Amino acid sequence: MKKLIYINKTAILIYIIYLVLISSCNTSKTNTNAKLNLDTANLLVKLKTDSFNIDIHTVIPFTTAATQRVLNKVFINVGNSNGRINVEGDGNYISIKNNHIKADLPFFGEQRQFTGNYGQAISGIKFNSMPKDYTISPHKKKEAIIITFVIEDSKTNTENYNIDLIVFPNKHVDVFIRSSHRTLINYLGTLDFVEEEA
Repeated sequence: MKKLIYINKTAILIYIIYLVLISSCNTSKTNTNAKLNLDTANLLVKLKTDSFNIDIHTVIPFTTAATQRVLNKVFINVGNSNGRINVEGDGNYISIKNNHIKADLPFFGEQRQFTGNYGQAISGIKFNSMPKDYTISPHKKKEAIIITFVIEDSKTNTENYNIDLIVFPNKHVDVFIRSSHRTLINYLGTLDFVEEEA
């Protein structure tokens, strides 16, 4: 009888310790998520109401065998590779003001249809118009905001871009562009809100 009571006391003690540990972990996690949710909510409001720029500092091309051959010859700079190209300070950007979107981005990858010569200056991605299907909402899986839209290339009437901007509270932005004429390309940038002139 005494042995049975000892086992019950031990089981109860272990159960209490378990509950204390779980509740302290949950409290810590809840506080962290509450802060992130507040930051994300504030970011959502600002992205819906304010103008902003995204300064692009890195290009991550979709590397096929052909792209690798070309980029291995082109990029000999330290820190660049055919899978990650530093373009910081080159003036590459995406600008959104009153739902009007303007961009000047380099392109490194394969073109499925002829859109110009290979290289940043001629065959880069450029647009300057009102987008179609513009949406802005919280990301379903990340503490971030996702902006999606479709827009036409400013050089042609035939090429369209499907664009996803994933904006994080720390102002880091992942940009994914799917083109009707080119391979997928990814950019990394930094968000900067534009103060409107009075």
